[in-house]
Amino acid sequence: MDQGDLLPAFLIARELGVSRQLVYWWTRNGKLDRAGRAADGRPLYSLRQAAGVDRETKHSPLSHRTVSA
Repeated sequence: MDQGDLLPAFLIARELGVSRQLVYWWTRNGKLDRAGRAADGRPLYSLRQAAGVDRETKHSPLSHRTVSA
């Protein structure tokens, strides 16, 4: 995994246009794995993996997010 791909949850959320709470929900439900730890101890996640999770879950019938074409 590319080290430049690893970001904290708030930056993952900002890059994908989702809430930080949604990123944490993905981790709690096993959809997004922690990929490392920052020097300050914060967990890091792969932006590439998070983008894949976002694509997969955005179209789920359980999602309440609005999807733009």
